[in-house]
Amino acid sequence: MSRPVLGAAFLLVGFAILFRINHMIDAWLFSNMPAWLVDLSVSI
Repeated sequence: MSRPVLGAAFLLVGFAILFRINHMIDAWLFSNMPAWLVDLSVSI
């Protein structure tokens, strides 16, 4: 059961990277996160 789910997750992540959807998600997250959380994530 877990092998097909993991395979589907890998495919979704691969397509997201291929079509640069991850950059859109990153931009949306950084624009909606509180400033202290952005500062914390950049400082680490």
